Amino acid sequence: MKHARGRALNLVMAHAETSRVFEYVRAGDRNNLAQYLASFIHRLKSALAEIAAIPAITPHFCLRELVALSPLPLVDIFEPLAQELAKRSIRRVAVFGTK
Repeated sequence: MKHARGRALNLVMAHAETSRVFEYVRAGDRNNLAQYLASFIHRLKSALAEIAAIPAITPHFCLRELVALSPLPLVDIFEPLAQELAKRSIRRVAVFGTK
């Protein structure tokens, strides 16, 4: 795939097992979920990734713990949302995701 500027995009993606993520969340086990997700981020770093994003809501359950373990900076999907809500003075919001 070529980028509009004629350069090839170099994308690397790792996918966690959704059922395993849910098991950790149901058990309230933030530390082991963070370790599990960090293993994928280490693989991404080995592939020369410079930043990691978790584009699902459920894994953010362990975001603090994961930030502490991650070898790469993480994109926080909630930070831009929080900023926009504050800008609009919205105090209550519903975020829909997984169960």
